[in-house]
Amino acid sequence: MQSLVAHVGAGGLLLAAIPLAASVLVGACLRRGRSNPNGPAIPFAWAAAGTLAVAALVGTVTILIGVYVLPTPVLLLAACGLSRHTE
Repeated sequence: MQSLVAHVGAGGLLLAAIPLAASVLVGACLRRGRSNPNGPAIPFAWAAAGTLAVAALVGTVTILIGVYVLPTPVLLLAACGLSRHTE
């Protein structure tokens, strides 16, 4: 069995880094949204998580890595939904 880098090359690491970057971005937006609930941070977090969800769904059809990415946007969307109930 080959690793992702051995199979796809170094570009595979970029695909693996996208969910990490989206998670950090959504986390930062949700944290910022707690201090300013009427600002644009919470809608931006929803948009980033939704964009990752669409990309993961498209990825399941095209390059099959979306199957492994799909839990990340589901959990990020759940975090966005729960963020407004923690106050």
